[in-house]
Amino acid sequence: MNRRNFIGSTSLVGAIGLLHPTAVAATIKNFERSTPVIKSGLKITKITPVYVQYAMYVKVETDAGITGWGEADKDFRPLGAIFLEEAVIKHLIGKDALAIDEIWNYMYFKSYDEGSFGLVAGALAGIDNALWDLKGKALGVPVSDLIGGRFRDSVKCYGSFGANVYGHEKKTYGGRKKKTPLEMAKIAARFAELGYTAIKVRMQIRQLNIDPDPDPSFETIKEVRRAVGDDMKIFFDANNGYTPHRAIEVGKKLREHYNIATVEEPVSMNNYHALSEVSEALDFPITAGEHEYTRWQFRDLITIGKVDILNPDLLKSGGMSECIKIAQMASAFDKRFMIHSAYPMLGTSAGLQFAASQPNAMEYQEYVGPRPWMGLQKYFKNTIEFDNGYLKVPTAPGWGLEIDEKLLLKDARDY
Repeated sequence: MNRRNFIGSTSLVGAIGLLHPTAVAATIKNFERSTPVIKSGLKITKITPVYVQYAMYVKVETDAGITGWGEADKDFRPLGAIFLEEAVIKHLIGKDALAIDEIWNYMYFKSYDEGSFGLVAGALAGIDNALWDLKGKALGVPVSDLIGGRFRDSVKCYGSFGANVYGHEKKTYGGRKKKTPLEMAKIAARFAELGYTAIKVRMQIRQLNIDPDPDPSFETIKEVRRAVGDDMKIFFDANNGYTPHRAIEVGKKLREHYNIATVEEPVSMNNYHALSEVSEALDFPITAGEHEYTRWQFRDLITIGKVDILNPDLLKSGGMSECIKIAQMASAFDKRFMIHSAYPMLGTSAGLQFAASQPNAMEYQEYVGPRPWMGLQKYFKNTIEFDNGYLKVPTAPGWGLEIDEKLLLKDARDY
């Protein structure tokens, strides 16, 4: 079937949204027995997970010659690829490529026993995101047009940087494990020079070093504020680093002296009651959501954790399909969200399409910059336009990025 005939005969499948266990079991059984009653005429013929050193992509092919690419979570790439091959892909061949919600429900509930969070949700995101890219290409529109249209043509970025010294930075920072406050301030100043009006300082304390003593946070934020001036918004990320009492103490001091705009993940991601304690004690916004993977976790984050700003990640939280549901649920609670993103290419484009189309998206999206040390730009024939602190929302079909498939497959690693 060619693309023109496909578009002329397209009839899209609606969302399933079945949550009762009996209904879910019936959905899985019906999905395995047959294709949907309403068909688009576009069948999945092949699904290929492809991973390189710093990213994992998924390619979905169809009998019409239309393909889609999606990015999955980059953590544990070999395991994610094996999981998709062994537990998911074989069940999707021959299915309607545009029955995206039905496919998501099947993938998620079929693999529930394998663990519905973390690695599993991140791997499933690759397929889901590829299906949205495919649908956009089939209909000749960007994904943002498929999920509500654009409220904005560009999205303001906040620069994000962390205190840890990674392998590619060891030479620059003398092989130390942490950057000094002055080194963090220099990074912040570079973001200001590029036109950013907000930055996120990730202290990367983590739960293995909870309530550090001495605590580098105060001196770091002091130097960062001095470097960027009073007009720059500073988002402070504790990375799960404090007990509730200490988080409240730190938050109040940083707000009073350095006017931080929000505290992200001040306490353990596993303790929503502690998060609620901090949220109720501080009179400025609390942000969380980087470690939540489904609408049910975000529901509890809102109702129990009582956070103000949500941080869904399209490559961790089950892909575009689940993030749409998370955003819409959040709007019912008058909650806003900022996209969490550590991925400079497909992941960033997906976040832009999402943020541009949702009315409760905040004006900022996380952007770590192009991260040239990852070497991912070479796999794309075009790029995302950045100008003076803003990223332009791609308008080409799908995610708006064209992959150099030959080069990507050349560098792909075996699993």
